[in-house]
Order: sequence, then structure tokens, then C-alpha cells
Amino acid sequence: LLTHNVWWYTSAKAVRQLADAEGSGATQEQKDWLDSRMKSIEDNFYKFWNGDLQAYAVPWSESSWTNATSLKNGSHVVDDRMNALGVICGLIPEEKYPAMRNVFMGTENSPSYENASIYMEKYVIEALYKMGYAEDAMQRSAKRHMDMVNEKEISAMPEHWDYRTNGSVGHGWSGGGMIAMSRYAAGIEPTEPGYVAWHVIPQM
Repeated sequence: LLTHNVWWYTSAKAVRQLADAEGSGATQEQKDWLDSRMKSIEDNFYKFWNGDLQAYAVPWSESSWTNATSLKNGSHVVDDRMNALGVICGLIPEEKYPAMRNVFMGTENSPSYENASIYMEKYVIEALYKMGYAEDAMQRSAKRHMDMVNEKEISAMPEHWDYRTNGSVGHGWSGGGMIAMSRYAAGIEPTEPGYVAWHVIPQM
């Protein structure tokens, strides 16, 4: 599944970076194994590209979705979350960025895909920033969050999109978009481990 490949690659990429850290204890054999598995995913990720849908997608399966009925798209489903993670971890090439932008923002002929939970929306916003679509990132964030930001009955971010009938308020994961904005809009980011060096490059 697309989901398994993207999550595994994202995790493996982080583990591989840690393996080179001083004192990690990782053996060369372990590093080589990670490198080979990651290379296999990199070389085969293009197989998930669906030219008709202009997105990375897999055949629709009810077992793949907890809210399957509302997420049907013909015989396939486009997952904005996995397309976003694919951008962030580097599996999706730059030539596909315009198509990815359309997945997240929609076009005149098709609406944007908005399957992401209130937490996973962080990755969609981050992907838009990473691709260079800063204005779109702000517009998507406003579209998805403005209703709850303007809610006068609560003073914190809720647990779910349908916060009036589901869950509670005051959840850190709801503010994932703010992490992306601090990194890309405010431009505050470490350039060396432990903030030994850092930069502030705001997108005015």
C-alpha cells in the first residue's frame, strides 16, 4: 500500500540519519540494509502515480479506510496525507509539484482533497511550503482552521474537525500547522544539530 511505503520510508530515513550519529552503535551491515530498502522504494515509487487522477494513488479498498464511503473516487482514492508525506520525505520529484499543488488546493474543475485529520493537516501545509507554494499553504490553513479559530466558545485548538460534536478541546496536535508556519513562514530553523547554528529567513 502507498501508506505503508511512505510511512516506512519516512521512518527509515530518520533512522538512517541517526545511524551516522556518533555513538549510535549502528553497524555497517545495518546501514547497508537500510540503504538498500530505501533505494528499492525510491526506484519503485513511480508505480503509484495515477495519470488519470494526476496524483499518487492506489486502488480503492474499504479495508484501507475508516471512512471509506465518503472517500471513494471512482475505483481509486487520492490520499492528500500520503501525497504530502511523499513530498516532504523526498519521494515525489519536483516535476510533479504542480500536480501535488492541485491535489491540495484544487482546480477550477476539481475540488481539493481534504481527507487529512486535524493532526495530519500539518503535513499538507508543510508540503505546500516545501514546494514553494507559501500563499497556498496559508490559504489552505485558513480554509481548514478559520472556523475553529473564530469560535468564541473555546480558546484552544480542538481534537477533531467536528469539534462541536466530537472529542474535546485543548490538543497540541491540532496546532501542527503552526509548526510549519514557524519553520517556513517565520523561517526559524536549526541548520546544525542542537541549534548550534540556526537561521531566521521569513517569507515576507
